[in-house]
Order: sequence, then C-alpha cells, then structure tokens
Amino acid sequence: MSETFCNTLSMRPDHVRYGSCGAPLAGVETKVLDRDGAPAPAGEAGVLWLKHPTLAQRYHRDEHNTKAFNDGWFCTNDQFRVELDEAGNPHWFHEGRADELLKIAGQWVKPSEVEEVALSYVSQAGDTIKEAACIVVTDASGFERLALYVVPAQAGISDAALAQSLRPTLEAKLPSHSLPRWIRGIDELPRTPTGKVQRFKLKAGFVVD
Repeated sequence: MSETFCNTLSMRPDHVRYGSCGAPLAGVETKVLDRDGAPAPAGEAGVLWLKHPTLAQRYHRDEHNTKAFNDGWFCTNDQFRVELDEAGNPHWFHEGRADELLKIAGQWVKPSEVEEVALSYVSQAGDTIKEAACIVVTDASGFERLALYVVPAQAGISDAALAQSLRPTLEAKLPSHSLPRWIRGIDELPRTPTGKVQRFKLKAGFVVD
C-alpha cells in the first residue's frame, strides 16, 4: 500500500502456505480488530492495523485521517484471517475489503467472495471468466443489491447467455443472500495505473433494469 511505503507481509521460501499473503516482516507490528475495535477471535477475520517506522503519518487535507491513523497505527481497511500451521507458524489470508462489506436481508455479504466464485466457473465447453468485479447498486425500490461484472474468456457472449451459464455455479457455491441480482459482461475492467479496479466507474455506468 502507498501508506506503508514498503512491503509489510511476505511469503518466505521456508514458510509457504498457498493462498496466503505470508506473514509480517521484521519490524512490522500488527493487530486484527473486529467491527467493535476489539481483538478478533483466533481464526476469525478482522481489520488489519499496521505500525512500523516507514508508515505515513497522515493524509494531506483528507477528512479520513482520524479513522485511518491512530497513535502511530494505520488502518488498512483490509480484512485478514490468521491461521497457524502444524508447526505453529502464522499465515495471513486476505478476506477482502472491510469497507465493501454490506448487509443484505440481515446477512453480511462479501463482494470479494462473489468474485472468487465467478472466477472458479468453467463451462462444459471449457470457457472461463478472466476477471470479475462485484459492486453494490440501488434498485428501483431503494434497496441495495449486488451486481456482478465479468470479463469472459470468450468474447461476444450476451449478458443473458452469460447469466444463464454462470448462475448455476454461483447458486451452488454461494448462500442466497450473496447472489448477484444482475450479471453483466464487459470487455475490460477499468483500473487505476497501479492496477486497482475502479468500482466507482462501474457503478456510475450501471443501468438498473
């Protein structure tokens, strides 16, 4: 992250767990807090806070300073879960952005989980999804719903055909409250120069039907 200036979590050759981000480097202090600011229970996801010598001190003229910086600590707003292997080594797993969590039908939903399931899709013909981005939109009744943008490996497929093909995979692997209301195909996801998906652009261009 730009605010940390350098890498803070890393995999080591002698400390490997596929799917994880590794473990904190030397000199990096960490704490994982729940939504109430208390330490997250072992094995459960919480928001990662960091503290180390090269950390930024604040944002320049930004109203979010008080939420992001506190007594030398920085709130990454990333959800992490820590697991110990058989040897007692910690492995840190990214669980998505804390500010992307939302409640639908009284249940917490992680858009990143919807994206992961979409990327696991393989059709009978072997077609796959190259990229996926799940956003939150407001429907005609004023309720928040999920919309899923995907970049299919096969070009030229209609939204209706794409949704019909992809929904069985989503329904098999996701709870009902996490299912997207809309599925749209897109040639390319908008990204920043550093590669982050610009979800605000997807949301701004979304048309509710």
